[in-house]
Amino acid sequence: MRYASGLFVAVVCSGALVPRPAFTATPPPGFQDFELFSASKPTALAYEPGSGNAFVLEKGDAAGSARVLRRALAGGTVTTALSLPCVDSDGERGLLGIAFDPDYLQGASTRWVYLYYTRQSPASGACWIPGSVGSRNHVVRFKEAGGVLSGEESLLEGPILSAATNHNGGTLRFAPDKTLFASMGDNDTDADTLPRSRDLSDLRGKILRIARDGTPPIDNPFVGQAGARGEIWAWGLRNPFRFSIDSSTGTPWIADVGENEWEEIDRGVSGADYGYPCFEGNASFRYCNPAPASPIFPAFVYGHAVGTVPFSGATVIGGPVYRNGDFPPSYEGRLFFGDYVARWIRSAAIDPGGTLSDVQLFMADAGNVVDIVQAPNGCLGWVDIGAGSIHETCQSNDQDGDGFSADRGDCDDLDSTVFPGAPQRCDGKNNNCSDANWPSVPANESDIDLDGYRICNGDCNDSDPAIHPGAPETCNAVDDNCDTVVDDGGNALCSDAYACTADVCDGANGCLATHETVNLDATGFSTNRVDGRDLAVLANAWSSCPGDPLYNPATNLDQLATLPGACVGDTDFHLFMNAFGRSCP
Repeated sequence: MRYASGLFVAVVCSGALVPRPAFTATPPPGFQDFELFSASKPTALAYEPGSGNAFVLEKGDAAGSARVLRRALAGGTVTTALSLPCVDSDGERGLLGIAFDPDYLQGASTRWVYLYYTRQSPASGACWIPGSVGSRNHVVRFKEAGGVLSGEESLLEGPILSAATNHNGGTLRFAPDKTLFASMGDNDTDADTLPRSRDLSDLRGKILRIARDGTPPIDNPFVGQAGARGEIWAWGLRNPFRFSIDSSTGTPWIADVGENEWEEIDRGVSGADYGYPCFEGNASFRYCNPAPASPIFPAFVYGHAVGTVPFSGATVIGGPVYRNGDFPPSYEGRLFFGDYVARWIRSAAIDPGGTLSDVQLFMADAGNVVDIVQAPNGCLGWVDIGAGSIHETCQSNDQDGDGFSADRGDCDDLDSTVFPGAPQRCDGKNNNCSDANWPSVPANESDIDLDGYRICNGDCNDSDPAIHPGAPETCNAVDDNCDTVVDDGGNALCSDAYACTADVCDGANGCLATHETVNLDATGFSTNRVDGRDLAVLANAWSSCPGDPLYNPATNLDQLATLPGACVGDTDFHLFMNAFGRSCP
């Protein structure tokens, strides 16, 4: 068994199209990578026929719930199409595969969405299935209406899983003949006396093929064979987590995740035995009795060890055969595949004999890639479960180098200051491509109050000419100079400079409440209705009051530095009233 580099081990979870930074998800020259949106442990991506909306699966949480997310192509809004209960997301289990019915656009009765997930059935509770205790991998389908999935129908149920939570498979793909292919892993049973991948009475370690109602097609290779499941199409596999079907030829291309040394890609053949665990890649692995009669060896292998020719990795992720997209012609008919551990995506030529050659690096930093598909717009869609991000990598039509092309919302692809999300400038242009007043002068560039400033260069109130950057501050509880601070600019003690007729000496209210408890001029009184200016200007403000026992005629100052600073609690309060020109007692 292998855990250290297994799928989803130690994975860290994490609207509008956002170009990826140059240091990550860097495609070849002439391509751009866009992050569509983020999700919690996303596992799979599929595009709704007709609309092009992206449906993304989340693996599931500890509470047993997993979501199907729907991102609208128009506008990028992300909604929840389905919250699926009773999901076992332990280890590599969870909500793993999705496919749309080939007749999805024929009418409401055919709008089926197919899902592959691990269904838990505890001994009791809401998720308990009578007569069944334990987790199983299921193929089910739901009806879509208005962006919401409902009405679960079970099509295929795998056996109760062992305590091992890895090797679950999980891909769903329709063939050109409208049959549904599914992959199911061996449940980490390679060391058992009878590994499940060698057992034709067990669905594990197999590629399965069913009709849309869940029944095995009559031309499946093991239909009618005693002791064999009719749903089995190919066997002898370890964990065919991701595979694709060539839309042109109908050939499945199966990426089988390896054990200790080799990752392999197999050309799908009906009835084929791929030899696991007797073989890993082209190498013998475990003793098998009986030995495979006619094992099918891989179309391509690569090793785990760094320096392995031609390259290394540890968890192969199968992708599409690229057909009829807008990539350069050299990509037509090439098979894309990635590696979850090594974090790259590559493509290979398919030789007439069914092997792969001319393997080229496409992206060296694709993160923990777990699904790769071809999008309807010709881009390569892929899922990074580690970063929780869903991407599209597209041929670049960007003319001005700002990261956006016209087909990605750039309203002026000859001006690098104009693109979706660009900062607005005072240049008469629709910089962010979303100004409703364009092509007229954008509202944020008008000077409505004629104070010489516009919203785009800092006017925070374009209806008041007294308010603009650099305007003098006044103690009027307004941000006159647009610096986001009210009544500053030298007037921090606005209550000292302006009357505070409503203030009382309670330490809680007034123009600036803190000045009621802070004694600035050593008079014993802080700013309040008695000492209106708590500053040194009081030195010349005292009148002669012989009745004031602390009056000093030499300096004309009250010597009250030793008096307490309490407001009305000061017993000499009445003397300070006299100091403001009132009659002495």
